[in-house]
Amino acid sequence: MNDVLHIRQYKIILAESVPELALAELSEFGTWLNPLPRHYVLILKSNELPIANPVVFEKGFKEKTALSDKDVTIEATFGPFTLQRAADTKWF
Repeated sequence: MNDVLHIRQYKIILAESVPELALAELSEFGTWLNPLPRHYVLILKSNELPIANPVVFEKGFKEKTALSDKDVTIEATFGPFTLQRAADTKWF
């Protein structure tokens, strides 16, 4: 249970000019949620993965999607994605 509460997650927000992500092509990264248009949450399968390091993830994600710094904002976080946590963020 403790692993679930402290698993690495990434909040990803795309710029207005960027089309929606093709999540099926990005499934190797983990489990994706798309709570709002252009807003994504990626939940890793394990904190032992190399992409649990935010620098490694950002590099791999940008290579796979061909996005640049101006196209996407990525924020690393821990813990389960809940509606309360989402409501406490600037997304809503």
